[in-house]
Amino acid sequence: WFAGKTREAEEAQLRLLDVMNALMSETNPIPVKAVCARMGYGKNEVRLPLVPMEEEKADRLMAMMEEARKA
Repeated sequence: WFAGKTREAEEAQLRLLDVMNALMSETNPIPVKAVCARMGYGKNEVRLPLVPMEEEKADRLMAMMEEARKA
């Protein structure tokens, strides 16, 4: 976008929109910590009253991120 490639920027945003929404599907930083931990960056630990993301949801989020990376 900064380089004036607005069409490419719009396409990238639309391609990643589902991932962005999924990252905000629970209270921040729960989804981000879950993904980072699965990528080997830190631990999937949050302080109360927050709780870690359910494994099934984290699996779906990771799958979405992998798909977006391939696109």
